[in-house]
Amino acid sequence: MAIDNITTNQSCENVLLDLVTSRITNTAIFSILLFSSLVGNSLVLIIVFRKPELHSSINYIISNMSIADLLFSLITFPLRIRELYLDYHYQWPMWGAFSSVLCKSVYFLLETSILVVALSLVIVSIQRYIAVKYPLKVNFSQIKLQSVNVIIATWIFSMLVSSYTLYTQRHIAVNRKSKCIANWSPAFDDSQAKKIEEIITIILFLIIPSLFLIYIYSAIIVFLRKKKHPGRITTHQKLRKERNNRRVTYMLLMDAAAFFVPSFAVTLFSVINVNFSHKLNCGAINLLKYVLFCLTFVHPACSPYIYCAFNSEYRKGFKEILCCVCFKLRPFDKSRKEASHRNFITFNHSGRPRLSTFKSRNISGDTNIVFTTTV
Repeated sequence: MAIDNITTNQSCENVLLDLVTSRITNTAIFSILLFSSLVGNSLVLIIVFRKPELHSSINYIISNMSIADLLFSLITFPLRIRELYLDYHYQWPMWGAFSSVLCKSVYFLLETSILVVALSLVIVSIQRYIAVKYPLKVNFSQIKLQSVNVIIATWIFSMLVSSYTLYTQRHIAVNRKSKCIANWSPAFDDSQAKKIEEIITIILFLIIPSLFLIYIYSAIIVFLRKKKHPGRITTHQKLRKERNNRRVTYMLLMDAAAFFVPSFAVTLFSVINVNFSHKLNCGAINLLKYVLFCLTFVHPACSPYIYCAFNSEYRKGFKEILCCVCFKLRPFDKSRKEASHRNFITFNHSGRPRLSTFKSRNISGDTNIVFTTTV
C-alpha cells in the first residue's frame, strides 16, 4: 500500500505540505537511499558472481531480490526527486505516444519489482525451513538448478499480476499539463475499483505472506533450539553449525522484516487516521506519516548491509571490492611496496631460529610468497 493513499484530514493538509515537500530534506534522503541501494545491491551481485562458495540456492534468490531492488530504486527515487520540483503530483515530463508507453511501462516494472521481492522472501523462507528441518534429504545441486527455475517463475508470475497497470495507468492532460495517473474507467467504476484493488493487495500480498513468514521462521527458530545432533559430531562442530544456521535464519528474518513491517505500519496508520483523526494531534499525525513515508523506501537501501552484517563472506567481499577501488584511486607510493616485505624471526619444531622474509598478499589477489632461511 502506497503512503500516498493515506487519508489526512483537512486541518492537517497545510502542515503536511510544509513538512513533506521540504525539497532540501527529501532530496537529501532520496539521494542517500538511491546511492546506498545502487552501491549495496551492485556489490551483492558482484560478490555472488565472483565467489563460488556463495553459489547456493539462498544466495541465488538474494541476487534475484537485489536485481528487483535495483529496478525499484532506479524507477522510484528519480520519480520522487522529480516530483519535488514540479507544480503538482504525478506530473509527467513529456507528451506523445511514447510518453503513454513510458507511463504504463514504468509503473508496470515498479509493481513487478515489488512483487518479485515479496515472493522471493516467501520462497527463501521455505527453502530455509527444508534445509534446517531435513538436511540429509536435501540434494543441494538439484536445489540450485530448481532455484533458477523458481527465479524465472517469480518474474513471470509478478508480471502477470502487475499487468493490470498496463490498463489502469493513463497519460492524460489536466489544465494543459501532462499527468500519469491510475484510472479504472470506463470498464469499472474508478473509486470502487481502487478500493477493491487496495483490499486485495493488502490481503494477498501483505497479510497472508506476513503471517506465513511469522509462522515459518518461528518454527525454524524453535526447531534449532530443540535440535539434537548425532553423537559423532563434536561440541565445536555442533556449536559452529548451530551458529551458522542461526545467522542465516536471522539474516533472512531481518530482511523480511525490513520489507513487510513498514507496509504493515502504513496500513495500520491509515486505519487509525480514518477512524480516529479527530482525536489525534495534527503535528503527531504529520510527523508519523513523514516517518512512514521514509520507511517505505528503506528495504532496497538496507538489505545489502543486512547480508553483510550476518554473513562473513559478504563482509569479505565488500572489503575486497572497496579496498580494491580505494587502492586504485590512491597514488603509487614506493614506501607501501617496501612495507609489504617483512623480516621476522620464527622457530622451527626443533627450536632453531630462522629468518623469514614475507611478502604480503597484494590487493589484486596475488598469492603470498614466503622465503625462509635457517639461521
